[in-house]
Amino acid sequence: TGIFAYCRNPMYMAFIIFQLSMFLTFENVVYFLSSLGLFFWINNYVIPREERYLIDTFGDEYSRYLTAVKKWMFF
Repeated sequence: TGIFAYCRNPMYMAFIIFQLSMFLTFENVVYFLSSLGLFFWINNYVIPREERYLIDTFGDEYSRYLTAVKKWMFF
């Protein structure tokens, strides 16, 4: 329910959106590069580790959730 019905990782998405908004506000390329790095790190290291733990904890119920809801809201 709520935001978790549309996105499995709303907190991580908010971190990245915040970094991108800082780039748009201050027009400093460092914010843009850090948002790309943050996305890469979260997507490739944090989320897979977290999802393995949740599958071990909740089993088939969480596996069904993984197939029903996208990792990021738009892809």
